[in-house]
Amino acid sequence: MANETIQTRGSYANAQAANSTADAALSAGSVTTITSAITTEDDYPLLDFRVHVSVGTPTAGGTVDIYRRPGDGTNQAPAPQTADYLHQYVGSVTLDNATGYYYLYGVSNPDPSDSYYMVNNSGATLTIALDVRGRTYGTA
Repeated sequence: MANETIQTRGSYANAQAANSTADAALSAGSVTTITSAITTEDDYPLLDFRVHVSVGTPTAGGTVDIYRRPGDGTNQAPAPQTADYLHQYVGSVTLDNATGYYYLYGVSNPDPSDSYYMVNNSGATLTIALDVRGRTYGTA
């Protein structure tokens, strides 16, 4: 069909490395900017996130919250602090009481120099990692 909309999406790449993270704590896993993580699609207008819980048992209904640390390629916002400064909240994944993959789709990508990180609010210590891919829409 002419003029139909198609979705283009890339492959997942690591945005924050796996790290054992206590409940109510900021993950200390190494963070990668979007432009470094997904170089072929870093200018796509949408980002899809995948949280991988590989160790630990979250409380059903707990969350892993995702925040954006803005940057412009030269300067970044101050480092996040769980106590009082977490930057821009972009969304949460709600967890079951099981390890596995959890997804958050359609987050805006205002600048590919931004980085993203997680706060564990699952009720348990977990090993968590954050992956990202770019996504866009176009015409067939």
